[in-house]
Amino acid sequence: MIGAHPFTPLSAGMGITVCIPYAASLVRLYSLVMRPLTDPVVTRRFFVLGRSDRSLSPAAHAFREFLFEEIAKRDGFVD
Repeated sequence: MIGAHPFTPLSAGMGITVCIPYAASLVRLYSLVMRPLTDPVVTRRFFVLGRSDRSLSPAAHAFREFLFEEIAKRDGFVD
């Protein structure tokens, strides 16, 4: 199956997969169905990356501050 899309076996009824919501357009393209995982609860971790040998630009610093403020507003959003 060299060159085949990862959803090809699923379209043929050969299994299941776990994917992120951003794949919804591909799911529809391959005539598949998405079902949310509810138990167990699935979480994702994200990280803010930057270079250790440089300071952030003013715009990047402002965005990082905005991001952290918005995350802090959401109860249970940070572990």
